[in-house]
Amino acid sequence: MINRDHEVVQATRRWIERWPPFPADPDDPDDDGTFGISPLIAYLLHQTLRDMADDWTDDHGDLTRRHMPRSLSFWSLDDEFTQAMARSCDDLANRLATGPRDAPARCTADEINLAIACRLTTESFTGLEPPDPTRDELARLTPPTDFDDELSLARELLTDDFDVDLLWNPAHDGIADDHALQDQFRFANLHPTTWFDTFNDRQPPEPEKST
Repeated sequence: MINRDHEVVQATRRWIERWPPFPADPDDPDDDGTFGISPLIAYLLHQTLRDMADDWTDDHGDLTRRHMPRSLSFWSLDDEFTQAMARSCDDLANRLATGPRDAPARCTADEINLAIACRLTTESFTGLEPPDPTRDELARLTPPTDFDDELSLARELLTDDFDVDLLWNPAHDGIADDHALQDQFRFANLHPTTWFDTFNDRQPPEPEKST
């Protein structure tokens, strides 16, 4: 039987290796520290997104549905929509597990799920339930200097902008259907029917051709 402690050490090492900090800029005298998404934050988002993927397709799940923009919550009743949201969560979780290169959001659904994941991650990390040895070891080795700030930074680095936040703002109810306003301010793909359209600059890499 594989020693559980050994498994935890190996898993922790993989996350630390895959999410190294960006070094300070030697040409910028004001840049005196490292920068980037910490392994702990990447791991927590990964775990949260895995839970969300299961919840999106659970008829009785409310982990994700209660965080949908209120004006669009009826979309949670559409099976094809919830299955697509689950796939977005799975894809995001898998990409986070490989490191920063392919982790950024590729569509609005990814951005919505990341926004929800950040909220849920704050709740779960505060409660520290259920037990998670890898999370606890990462927290010991790479403790956050400010958890909320690091989580906000992770979302900033994984998305191009925060346009999707307008969908949660009651003052902007109906913006998902207001195509003229979206065009005017260059808000892209805010209607749920377009959430899964891949951003032009975030197409997945082409597989290498064998020679």
